Amino acid sequence: RIFAGNLGNTGYARSTDNGASWAPAVNLAPANFFLMDQVLGNDRINTSPSLAVDLSTGPYAGSIYVVYANNSNHDGEDIVFQRSTDGGSSFSAPVRLDSRPGSDRAQWFPWVTVDKDTGRVYVHYLDQGIASSGDLSEATTVFSDDGGTTWSRPMPVTDRPFKAGWG
Repeated sequence: RIFAGNLGNTGYARSTDNGASWAPAVNLAPANFFLMDQVLGNDRINTSPSLAVDLSTGPYAGSIYVVYANNSNHDGEDIVFQRSTDGGSSFSAPVRLDSRPGSDRAQWFPWVTVDKDTGRVYVHYLDQGIASSGDLSEATTVFSDDGGTTWSRPMPVTDRPFKAGWG
Protein backbone atom coordinates (compact mmCIF):
# COMPACT_ATOMS: atom_id res chain seq x y z
CA ARG A 1 0.00 0.00 0.00
CA ILE A 2 1.06 3.54 -0.72
CA PHE A 3 -0.03 6.11 1.89
CA ALA A 4 -0.39 9.90 1.93
CA GLY A 5 -2.13 11.15 5.09
CA ASN A 6 -5.52 9.48 5.34
CA LEU A 7 -5.45 8.52 1.65
CA GLY A 8 -3.91 5.43 0.11
CA ASN A 9 -3.68 3.34 -3.00
CA THR A 10 -2.67 -0.19 -3.88
CA GLY A 11 0.63 -0.42 -5.68
CA TYR A 12 1.98 -3.12 -7.95
CA ALA A 13 5.55 -3.72 -9.10
CA ARG A 14 6.49 -6.16 -11.84
CA SER A 15 9.60 -8.25 -12.38
CA THR A 16 10.30 -10.15 -15.60
CA ASP A 17 13.60 -11.71 -14.44
CA ASN A 18 12.54 -13.71 -11.36
CA GLY A 19 12.98 -10.78 -8.99
CA ALA A 20 16.51 -9.73 -9.95
CA SER A 21 15.13 -6.31 -10.92
CA TRP A 22 11.77 -4.56 -10.64
CA ALA A 23 9.86 -1.96 -12.61
CA PRO A 24 8.72 1.05 -10.57
CA ALA A 25 5.53 0.47 -8.58
CA VAL A 26 2.33 1.81 -10.13
CA ASN A 27 -0.96 2.61 -8.45
CA LEU A 28 -3.79 0.23 -9.34
CA ALA A 29 -6.68 2.50 -8.38
CA PRO A 30 -7.13 5.51 -10.68
CA ALA A 31 -7.14 7.86 -7.67
CA ASN A 32 -6.05 7.68 -4.06
CA PHE A 33 -8.89 6.62 -1.76
CA PHE A 34 -9.77 7.06 1.89
CA LEU A 35 -8.29 4.37 4.09
CA MET A 36 -10.30 1.97 6.20
CA ASP A 37 -12.13 3.22 9.27
CA GLN A 38 -11.90 1.29 12.51
CA VAL A 39 -14.49 -1.49 12.30
CA LEU A 40 -16.83 -1.78 15.29
CA GLY A 41 -15.93 -4.89 17.29
CA ASN A 42 -12.66 -5.46 15.46
CA ASP A 43 -9.48 -4.55 17.31
CA ARG A 44 -7.33 -4.35 14.19
CA ILE A 45 -7.63 -3.37 10.56
CA ASN A 46 -5.84 -4.76 7.55
CA THR A 47 -5.03 -2.48 4.65
CA SER A 48 -3.07 -5.16 2.82
CA PRO A 49 -4.24 -6.30 -0.61
CA SER A 50 -4.37 -9.95 -1.69
CA LEU A 51 -3.08 -11.27 -5.02
CA ALA A 52 -3.58 -14.58 -6.85
CA VAL A 53 -2.51 -15.95 -10.22
CA ASP A 54 -4.61 -18.34 -12.31
CA LEU A 55 -2.43 -21.46 -12.64
CA SER A 56 -5.18 -23.55 -14.23
CA THR A 57 -5.17 -24.69 -17.84
CA GLY A 58 -8.42 -22.81 -18.50
CA PRO A 59 -9.04 -19.82 -20.76
CA TYR A 60 -7.91 -17.29 -18.11
CA ALA A 61 -4.63 -19.04 -17.24
CA GLY A 62 -1.93 -16.54 -16.33
CA SER A 63 -4.37 -13.83 -15.24
CA ILE A 64 -3.39 -11.91 -12.12
CA TYR A 65 -6.14 -10.96 -9.64
CA VAL A 66 -5.88 -8.34 -6.87
CA VAL A 67 -8.43 -7.45 -4.17
CA TYR A 68 -8.28 -4.75 -1.54
CA ALA A 69 -10.53 -2.66 0.70
CA ASN A 70 -11.36 0.85 -0.50
CA ASN A 71 -13.22 3.44 1.60
CA SER A 72 -13.75 6.16 -1.01
CA ASN A 73 -17.53 5.75 -0.56
CA HIS A 74 -17.14 6.49 3.20
CA ASP A 75 -19.21 3.48 4.29
CA GLY A 76 -16.47 1.65 6.20
CA GLU A 77 -14.90 -0.11 3.21
CA ASP A 78 -15.90 -1.87 0.01
CA ILE A 79 -14.10 -4.84 -1.52
CA VAL A 80 -12.48 -3.91 -4.84
CA PHE A 81 -11.25 -6.32 -7.53
CA GLN A 82 -8.86 -5.72 -10.42
CA ARG A 83 -7.30 -8.12 -12.93
CA SER A 84 -4.44 -8.22 -15.38
CA THR A 85 -4.53 -10.39 -18.47
CA ASP A 86 -1.14 -9.25 -19.80
CA GLY A 87 1.27 -10.42 -17.10
CA GLY A 88 0.84 -7.37 -14.90
CA SER A 89 1.61 -4.73 -17.52
CA SER A 90 -1.85 -3.22 -17.01
CA PHE A 91 -4.91 -3.79 -14.81
CA SER A 92 -8.65 -3.46 -15.35
CA ALA A 93 -10.67 -0.68 -13.78
CA PRO A 94 -11.67 -1.39 -10.15
CA VAL A 95 -14.91 -3.35 -9.64
CA ARG A 96 -16.68 -3.35 -6.25
CA LEU A 97 -17.79 -6.82 -5.20
CA ASP A 98 -19.90 -6.35 -2.08
CA SER A 99 -23.68 -6.24 -2.36
CA ARG A 100 -24.34 -2.51 -1.75
CA PRO A 101 -21.14 -0.53 -2.33
CA GLY A 102 -21.28 2.90 -0.75
CA SER A 103 -24.58 2.28 1.05
CA ASP A 104 -23.90 -0.39 3.64
CA ARG A 105 -21.25 -0.99 6.29
CA ALA A 106 -17.67 -2.22 6.43
CA GLN A 107 -16.30 -5.09 4.43
CA TRP A 108 -12.69 -5.93 5.23
CA PHE A 109 -9.85 -8.51 5.19
CA PRO A 110 -10.33 -9.54 1.53
CA TRP A 111 -8.59 -12.63 0.20
CA VAL A 112 -8.50 -13.89 -3.40
CA THR A 113 -7.71 -17.41 -4.57
CA VAL A 114 -8.07 -19.39 -7.80
CA ASP A 115 -9.07 -23.05 -8.12
CA LYS A 116 -6.13 -24.66 -9.94
CA ASP A 117 -8.38 -27.18 -11.71
CA THR A 118 -11.33 -25.04 -12.81
CA GLY A 119 -9.91 -21.49 -12.81
CA ARG A 120 -12.84 -20.29 -10.66
CA VAL A 121 -11.83 -17.10 -8.84
CA TYR A 122 -12.99 -16.84 -5.21
CA VAL A 123 -12.94 -13.71 -3.06
CA HIS A 124 -13.61 -14.03 0.67
CA TYR A 125 -14.04 -11.16 3.13
CA LEU A 126 -15.58 -10.15 6.45
CA ASP A 127 -18.80 -8.16 6.17
CA GLN A 128 -20.90 -6.05 8.55
CA GLY A 129 -23.50 -5.20 5.91
CA ILE A 130 -25.82 -7.76 7.50
CA ALA A 131 -26.96 -5.24 10.16
CA SER A 132 -27.51 -1.48 10.29
CA SER A 133 -25.55 -1.03 13.55
CA GLY A 134 -23.46 -2.93 16.08
CA ASP A 135 -20.72 -5.47 15.46
CA LEU A 136 -22.72 -8.29 13.83
CA SER A 137 -20.49 -9.72 11.09
CA GLU A 138 -20.27 -12.63 8.72
CA ALA A 139 -17.68 -14.24 6.50
CA THR A 140 -18.77 -13.74 2.89
CA THR A 141 -17.67 -15.16 -0.44
CA VAL A 142 -18.21 -14.36 -4.12
CA PHE A 143 -16.91 -16.24 -7.16
CA SER A 144 -16.37 -15.76 -10.87
CA ASP A 145 -16.15 -18.41 -13.58
CA ASP A 146 -15.14 -15.97 -16.34
CA GLY A 147 -11.93 -14.45 -15.03
CA GLY A 148 -13.64 -11.73 -12.99
CA THR A 149 -15.94 -10.34 -15.68
CA THR A 150 -19.11 -11.33 -13.80
CA TRP A 151 -19.57 -12.37 -10.16
CA SER A 152 -21.95 -14.42 -8.07
CA ARG A 153 -24.07 -12.68 -5.48
CA PRO A 154 -22.31 -12.34 -2.11
CA MET A 155 -23.05 -15.40 0.04
CA PRO A 156 -22.36 -16.05 3.71
CA VAL A 157 -19.83 -18.80 4.36
CA THR A 158 -21.55 -19.97 7.55
CA ASP A 159 -25.19 -20.32 8.50
CA ARG A 160 -25.12 -17.66 11.22
CA PRO A 161 -23.44 -14.29 11.77
CA PHE A 162 -21.13 -13.63 14.69
CA LYS A 163 -20.31 -10.72 16.99
CA ALA A 164 -16.93 -9.36 15.88
CA GLY A 165 -16.22 -8.04 19.38
CA TRP A 166 -16.76 -11.34 21.20
CA GLY A 167 -13.54 -13.19 21.97
